[in-house]
Amino acid sequence: TTVQMVMDSINNAMVIPYQNIIGTTTDPIVSSDILNCPLAALIDLNSIELVDKKLLKLTAYYDNESGYSNRLIELIEHLAQ
Repeated sequence: TTVQMVMDSINNAMVIPYQNIIGTTTDPIVSSDILNCPLAALIDLNSIELVDKKLLKLTAYYDNESGYSNRLIELIEHLAQ
């Protein structure tokens, strides 16, 4: 596995099934930059590392209140159908 393969897998998964749930960024950000972000997670693509060719390390940011609230709304809408 390479870092590029991981990035490609993340980007491919986000095209349809997770496009409104998980996002990515290459901008240098900190946790306060994602306040009121509706996503469940925002993956920092610059942080992806392979450690000893066995361990994948990445950083994902999330706004606990906004992300959770948006997922809860989606669940309620889905159950109401």
